[in-house]
Amino acid sequence: MLEAYDTGAVIGGSSAGAMILCEHYYDPDTQRIREGLNLVPRVCLVPHHNTFGKGWVSSLAPSIPHDVIVGVDEQTGLIDDGVESQWTVLGKGVVTVYKGRDTRTYRSGETFSL
Repeated sequence: MLEAYDTGAVIGGSSAGAMILCEHYYDPDTQRIREGLNLVPRVCLVPHHNTFGKGWVSSLAPSIPHDVIVGVDEQTGLIDDGVESQWTVLGKGVVTVYKGRDTRTYRSGETFSL
C-alpha cells in the first residue's frame, strides 16, 4: 500500500482505517497511542467525534503535544486537496481541529490546513 501511495495511488479510510493513516492513532482496546502509517504527519485522527470519539481528546492531547488532533463526526469526511496540507470537509457533520489550546470547527465545504 505504501509503495502504491509513493507512486501516486489514492488512499482512503473510514473510522479505524482513517485513524491508521495518520502518524499516531489511539487504540481504545489498550488505551494507548500507537504509531500509524504516517501518511498524514503530526496528526492523530479521532473518528465518531460527535458520539464517543470526543471523549478521547482530553486524554490524547498531553501524550502527543506536537500533533494536531482532528475529530471527524459520523457521516463526515475529509479530502486532501493535494495543496500544502489543505483539507476540505464534506458531509453532514463537522470536523474539529485541536492545535494546542486552539480549537476550531469546520463544516461541509470549508477548508483548513494542518
